[in-house]
Amino acid sequence: PTNLTTDSIPVGKLIGIGVMSQPVLVQLSTLNNTLFNQNPDVTFSTVVLGTATGVTGGHFDVDYFFVPPTGGTQATATITVGTTGQQSPFPATLGAITVNGVIIVPALTVNDITNGGASGSTNANVIANNVTGGFTATVSNNVITINAPVGTAYNGQAISIGAGTSQTLTGSAPAAGRLVITDVNSNTRVSVQCGGTDTLTQFRSLNDSSRSNRLNDLFTNMNTTQNGYTTSCVKTISSGSTTLLTCSIVAPVGVSACSGGFSVDSDIISTANTGPSGGVVATGWTNFAPALTASAFNNNGTEATSNGDTCNGSTVTYPTNTPRNTGANYPSGSGPNCVYDVHYHQYDKVFDVTGVNMLNPSNAILNLSNGMPSLTQNFKLLVQNQYLSPAVKLHIGDPSYLYNVDHGYILLKNYETSSTLDPATLQTYRRDPNVVWPPASATTAAQRLAAPKPIGSLAFNMPVDALSAKNWWGNGDIRAGLIPTTPQCVWVADGTHDGNMYQPVIPPTNGVDGPGTNGWSNSSPTTTPATATGVRHGGALTFQLIRDTTPTSAIEMNVAGRPEYGWRVISSQYANYVLMEYATYWHQPNAKCFNSSGWTKTPPADTGTTTPVAKAAGSTDPKIGNLAGSSGGAGGTITSVTTTIVGAVTTTTINYSDGTHATITSTVNADGSVTIVTVDALNVTTTQTVANSAGSLKTGGDERARQSARTGRISWRELVAP
Repeated sequence: PTNLTTDSIPVGKLIGIGVMSQPVLVQLSTLNNTLFNQNPDVTFSTVVLGTATGVTGGHFDVDYFFVPPTGGTQATATITVGTTGQQSPFPATLGAITVNGVIIVPALTVNDITNGGASGSTNANVIANNVTGGFTATVSNNVITINAPVGTAYNGQAISIGAGTSQTLTGSAPAAGRLVITDVNSNTRVSVQCGGTDTLTQFRSLNDSSRSNRLNDLFTNMNTTQNGYTTSCVKTISSGSTTLLTCSIVAPVGVSACSGGFSVDSDIISTANTGPSGGVVATGWTNFAPALTASAFNNNGTEATSNGDTCNGSTVTYPTNTPRNTGANYPSGSGPNCVYDVHYHQYDKVFDVTGVNMLNPSNAILNLSNGMPSLTQNFKLLVQNQYLSPAVKLHIGDPSYLYNVDHGYILLKNYETSSTLDPATLQTYRRDPNVVWPPASATTAAQRLAAPKPIGSLAFNMPVDALSAKNWWGNGDIRAGLIPTTPQCVWVADGTHDGNMYQPVIPPTNGVDGPGTNGWSNSSPTTTPATATGVRHGGALTFQLIRDTTPTSAIEMNVAGRPEYGWRVISSQYANYVLMEYATYWHQPNAKCFNSSGWTKTPPADTGTTTPVAKAAGSTDPKIGNLAGSSGGAGGTITSVTTTIVGAVTTTTINYSDGTHATITSTVNADGSVTIVTVDALNVTTTQTVANSAGSLKTGGDERARQSARTGRISWRELVAP
């Protein structure tokens, strides 16, 4: 029992999670129920559904495998930038520049176009620097050449320039400045500036020994408008020669930056120099659209060829210019050509997401278009290793996809896990959003499956607790919802022995912890790429994009007799039909491959962090939790999602088409803890209270007056040991 008059635990032992006392109560009749006092040394961080960084308890990596496409050309168009409707120094705004609904340049604000009346080349560069969506741009003076993505999709398409907004312009110009010039030295390049930044005039060498001729040349160059400054000079002529230039220089609206005088080159000899003075600061902005004219894209675009993945185990020298993130590079030197093209480490933590939208990822390096730029390339999707990652869901072929709504997903444990599979029964997709599907000629289900459908969506997502050990399959097999492994076991083949199998592993019987068995041998070697067996990519969840012409004879069950592991293209046909692959997995810091001794399907959580970085413009990776409901007869189509905040209470309501709704109510309590009440579409209520992330200190009992013992402690609790 506890002695309340002392400062220590009479008898105890130090364990990994804190200090545990001697038994305080034993059921003497059976000696099988023992109660302990335990004092944890840990604090519990607040975890609120959908607001943590990425998934909790660790992170997932993403690998991308493809052969760079060849051939293909780009259609081009031009945008000419003028100053119509603009006035210096007022800024301007511009609506989005689009082609057939696709954004070339997003809407620009006054922070982008800081002076609509600046030279055309200045704002041409502003626009070109904001080109996005796979388009690129070059600038020559005030003309922007827009290059469309490779392919025919934009041939002949017109560019649409969205109108910006405007606000009434106010302000007044300062009084004109005065500059009296008596001579300028020969053979020099001279300039006149205001405030050291705005060049009013600049011209090259004056190759004349006559002062009159030099002043006449300067007169011609000075009588102009540049950067909003208007210069007007008058010549004084004596005995037929120009002896003096008297120039009046009017500054743009606003307070002059050189009221004390202009900055002139030392080669200019002047007798008077007074800068503009007074004026009222300019306010307001203009609509920049009238300053732009655009041509349609020409018909020069041709389709690139999407090459099949040629992974065959042969030795290659790894390239140095393949796009990949800086977190992990190719192995140095040479090795098997079965290796990733992109590896992205801690993807969910870097971008604070719970999945990847392969059509519009947070980092464009993972975009499907990098391996398949052609909008007319037809493909189908196979998925592998579902059993090892049962928490993950797939969104495919549905343009209604929303990155922040858990709707329209298919559980991968129910996707392509039948005992037979004919590729003809899989929908054919292509990237072209404008293809008409189904075509009028497709009158049967088989014809609709064969007709290319706009891909619409291609994203995988997982709940925030996907790395937790649960009974995800409902068969009693407690395991993490995403396979734990280490990248080297996923992204590269083992020499020339497993070829495109990428270190295959034969999984143990379902329900067994593991590890799996090595599916290749390199000691003799006794296996070849064709004879290696097991699940590809070391068991990582794999999305395999294949040609629409793939026959039934070219695919096989991922693990014979175990359809829950999905289907794949057979090794000997890999290069003929596999266009590209994505793989994802829990990058566990224990560095255990699926076939390594000590691998477990229920490893401990990893609390490592990373530094977030900016996402690609407009990226739509999933960022949602896994709200129960919308199943078993309740829910249906989501019609709206609203969030309201009143004081310490945040309520999110999801409405369904059948009239039911789900709510998530988070309440911040007085002690800093958060109570989360979830009521799903089936009216099932779940209540969770999480501690204040700052922790708290509880005193009393054997902790009394023991500051060193209780620092960082949370609370006492009773443990029952069976």
